[in-house]
Amino acid sequence: MIKHLDHIGVAVKSLDSVKEVALSAFKVDFPRPEGEGDFKASWVKMGNILVEFMEPIAENGVIGKFLKNRGEGIHHLCFEVDDIEAEVESYLAQGLELVKPGIMGWPGWRVAFFHPKSTFGMLIELVQTRI
Repeated sequence: MIKHLDHIGVAVKSLDSVKEVALSAFKVDFPRPEGEGDFKASWVKMGNILVEFMEPIAENGVIGKFLKNRGEGIHHLCFEVDDIEAEVESYLAQGLELVKPGIMGWPGWRVAFFHPKSTFGMLIELVQTRI
């Protein structure tokens, strides 16, 4: 069962440009970007919503390709769930398609991504935390 919206992922060309707007217009803190792999991200708390702003490191990485094809904007919605295995199984049974087979995991959390072609054009991420 979905517990709540965990965060919104936004693809951007430049985290520095976002930082300027975040500090001056939105009046929110903008943490130092963290990155590994093909993009770096800053996690910004905007009211009750956490926004993950993502800038490509690698031009042919997932965020670089997204920007080439769609431009800047919402990349994904992430929902926290109680039982990721049960949710993934249920979604697959209803015809939704995973981007990559299986559930990926890191210490303290596990994620699965559902392909936009099966979710009305929006990449959906499920996350189960505190495992």
